[in-house]
Amino acid sequence: MTRARTVPAALLAAICLVLTACGSPAGGDGPGPVVIRYGNIYPASTTFGKAVDRMAELVEERSGGAVRVDVFHSGALGSEQTHIEGVREGSLEMAHTGTAGIALFVPETALFEQWYAFDDVDALAGAFDEARPLLERMYSDQGFVLLGTFYNGPRTLISTSPIRSLADMQGKQLRVPGSDLYVRMANGLGARGVSLPLGDAYTGLQTGTIDALEGSPDDLRSGGYGDVAPYLTLDEHVFHPLSIVYTRDAWEALAPEHRGLVRAAVDEVSREQRGALDQANADALAELQDQGVEIIDLPDRDAWADRVAGTSAEFAGRFGPDGQRIVEILDRAGRP
Repeated sequence: MTRARTVPAALLAAICLVLTACGSPAGGDGPGPVVIRYGNIYPASTTFGKAVDRMAELVEERSGGAVRVDVFHSGALGSEQTHIEGVREGSLEMAHTGTAGIALFVPETALFEQWYAFDDVDALAGAFDEARPLLERMYSDQGFVLLGTFYNGPRTLISTSPIRSLADMQGKQLRVPGSDLYVRMANGLGARGVSLPLGDAYTGLQTGTIDALEGSPDDLRSGGYGDVAPYLTLDEHVFHPLSIVYTRDAWEALAPEHRGLVRAAVDEVSREQRGALDQANADALAELQDQGVEIIDLPDRDAWADRVAGTSAEFAGRFGPDGQRIVEILDRAGRP
């Protein structure tokens, strides 16, 4: 059974001690099951949360209880940065992460999250698959094993006042992940990008610290943001991958049969998550609208894309040979 916790990040060290006491750490030979700790910054009700819970069930079932996955939802262990640092250091075995996390160690991954680069998740997934051999090597060099990918998007804007045009974006305090790219893109649209942990976004909207938040409709519904931000603008600025990563040393210490069943479970649930994304977003939009959130279409999306094109080009030019190989892949797969 998946064990979802809701605890302050400050208790991370204590949690690790408790989990270790409940079973062997991943790859260990002590009594009890092998325990794999998995961090998820999103609510359990999102497609990611459901997929991770399902993965935990599959692993425990197929291992006959020899391997257990304990899942910590809703950022219970801290921010996305805290999660990826924990995986790298081994205090957490698994997590899924976008550029706000993995780009701390593999900066080139941010290239996949340039705004208005893709019109659908299929094109993005094709690009990520093509780049995967390169990414696996880069991740391994930094102490990670890339096991799979969840996909998210399109990310949209939810706000306390309506955003119907670029003029409405000017000066807006827009919460973005802790990513230099996202801050640059928000600023490029005329907003002010504010890096804020996702767990603080609801209060930020309530208090006026931020005026808007961006995320997929499913994420925004699950976070309850429609209660305090009654406008959602379908600018669809990002489709992006979430890398499912494992601590490399802990992965190598796992028994081969355990590695095989974990990888198989990740493959299965990642396919299911991608297949569920469109319907989850459609259901979320309908639910938000029923709650009184106004859904705003954006007829001039190309103008928004043009506004940040220079920022994207400048950002892409910062990277070396590996980054340029990714840029070439993205250029072939992205918007015409």
